[in-house]
Amino acid sequence: MKNMKNSREKNLNLILVAIIAVVAVSLIMLSMSGCIGPKTETPPENETTGQEQEPEEPAANETPEEQPIPSDEAVKAGDTVMVDYVGKLENGSIFDESEPGSPLKFTVGTGQMILGFDEAVVGMKIGDKKTVTLPPEKAYGMPKTAPLIQTLTVEQFIRAMGKEPVLDMEFNVSGVFWQIKVVAIENETVTIKHQPEPDTEYNPQLKVFEVTEDEMTYGHSLTGKTLVFEITLANIADECEAMGIVKSDKPKVNIFVMSYCPYGTQIEKGIIPVQELLGSKADININFVHYLMHGTKEGDENTVQYCIQKEQEDKFWAYLACFLEKGDSIDCLDRAKIDKDKLAGCLDDADKTYNISAYVNDKSTWLNGQFPVYKVHEDLAKKYGIGGSPGVVINDNMIQTNRDPESLKKAICCAFNKKPAECNQALSTTPPSPGFGFTGTGGSEGSCG
Repeated sequence: MKNMKNSREKNLNLILVAIIAVVAVSLIMLSMSGCIGPKTETPPENETTGQEQEPEEPAANETPEEQPIPSDEAVKAGDTVMVDYVGKLENGSIFDESEPGSPLKFTVGTGQMILGFDEAVVGMKIGDKKTVTLPPEKAYGMPKTAPLIQTLTVEQFIRAMGKEPVLDMEFNVSGVFWQIKVVAIENETVTIKHQPEPDTEYNPQLKVFEVTEDEMTYGHSLTGKTLVFEITLANIADECEAMGIVKSDKPKVNIFVMSYCPYGTQIEKGIIPVQELLGSKADININFVHYLMHGTKEGDENTVQYCIQKEQEDKFWAYLACFLEKGDSIDCLDRAKIDKDKLAGCLDDADKTYNISAYVNDKSTWLNGQFPVYKVHEDLAKKYGIGGSPGVVINDNMIQTNRDPESLKKAICCAFNKKPAECNQALSTTPPSPGFGFTGTGGSEGSCG
C-alpha cells in the first residue's frame, strides 16, 4: 500500500492511507517499544547477553550453555547479528534496552534498524562493546508535515464505502488512527479531511505534534532527539542459519505476489535469473495473495499466470519476463506462443472452481469490505501467514531476503542438502526497480498489503 501509482482503480482506503503510507515509509517501523528493531521472541540457544557475568556451576544433570566462540570476523552488511543494547536520552534516562538473555537479532543493511544503529555495528567483533551518540538525522529524523485535505471521485468513495458520500459525514478507515470527514461534494469530486489530534502519540512510531487547518506535523515519538546507545555484539549468525531455512534435496520455493503490485513485480524480476540458473534443480513457483488490491485486471492477470504455469509450464517464465516489461498481457501471449484455446479452457475452469468472478461481484465477501478475495492460492497463503505482496516461502518456511537475484539465489541455495555447482555462480546484487520495466533499481522494503 506504500506506492500505488501503477494502479488505475484506486479505492478509498488506498487514497486515505496515503498519509499513513508517508509516515510508514519515512519512519522505520520497529518494535522494542518503538525503538530500533524487531525482537526475537526466543533467542537461539547459543546466544548470550554479551554482558560480563559470574559463571554459574551447572547442575549435575545439566550441560553448560554453549557460548559464542570469539572470532576475528567483523560484522559487514548482510550479516545477521545478535546485540545487547541500552538506549538513553542525552540526560541519561533509559528509554529502551534489550532483555537479559534475549539479544536483539537483525540483519545489517536491510533497513530493519535506524541508520546510526545499523552503521554502528559494522566492523564490530563478537564481544566488542561500543557507545555511540546518534543525532536525529541518524536516528528518527526531524518532524515532517503532511496535508490533511484530499480529494477523490464519488465513484471511488462509493466503491470503498458502499454508500454515497454525505456532507459532514465522519468515518473511520482501517489503518488510519483518526476520523475522517467529508467537507465538500462538488460535481463528481469528494473532498475529505483527516482529523488527527495534536500532541497525540497514536503508537510509538507515530506521534502527531501539531495540527493546523491544512496540515499536520508528525514523526516517531523520539523524532528530533539525540540518542545514546551502549552496544555489545553477542554473536554473528551463519548466513543460512540466520534465515532459518530447512534443507531438502530439491528446495520448493513459493513466491507470493499480486500481479500488479509494484513490489511483487520487483521480486519476480529478481527471481527470474535465479530460475534460469537453477532450472529444474529447484521447484520455483509464483503464487498469488488471497485478495486483490489493484482492481479486476489483477484478478484476470493472476488467473492467466496461474493457468499458464499450471498447463503450459514450459512457456511460463518467458511469458512472465515479457509481462514484466510493460504489463502487456495480450502481446506477451503471442510472444511466448501460448496456446490460447488451452488457456481459455483453464480460465473458465478456474473461474468456476474458485468463484473468481462471483467474489469480485459480491462486495459482501470482500476482505475488510475493501478488497475482493482471490481463492486460487488462498490455502497456501493462509498456511504460511502471507499478508501481502511479496512473500517468500522456502521449504514451507517464510523467510526474509533482499530482492536482488544474488540474495534470492543464496536463500534458495541454503535450502539444498547438497548445493549444486550453480550456487557458486554470482548473480546481480542490485535489486530491480519496483513496477514494470527492467531498468532502474530500488530497495527491498516496500510491499502491498
